[in-house]
Amino acid sequence: MRVENNDAKAHHIDYFVTSLNTDASNLMIVCPNHHSIIHSANPSFDRRQLQYAYKNRLKQKLLLNEHL
Repeated sequence: MRVENNDAKAHHIDYFVTSLNTDASNLMIVCPNHHSIIHSANPSFDRRQLQYAYKNRLKQKLLLNEHL
């Protein structure tokens, strides 16, 4: 599903409804398209490797933007 929206989305790595964790270490900023994919595919996130692992064995590493 492609979302036609340019707003960045804050995503809870450990879903807020189960973790109630709003710490910055549990958040990532993603584009709306990836936010939708993450919620529909529900991949697991490996914090050491900084990557998502999907059920079809696809692994998607985060690209970090460190402009702050």
